[in-house]
Amino acid sequence: MEKAISILGKKQTFNRISPSCSLREAINIMNTMNTDYVAVVDDNEEFVGILTEHEIARQSRSEKVL
Repeated sequence: MEKAISILGKKQTFNRISPSCSLREAINIMNTMNTDYVAVVDDNEEFVGILTEHEIARQSRSEKVL
């Protein structure tokens, strides 16, 4: 059975932003890259989390975030 790393090893790049990136900029990156998520990576290249369009939409329904 193939392992997850064999797939990840094939992927050359992924969409990522810094924690200080604005939500508007994150959405623009997602739209440009035709994806619905970006990885959030800090200045030390440490993974912080995944930001998705769904999370932004859910938050924007409860408050004005953009």
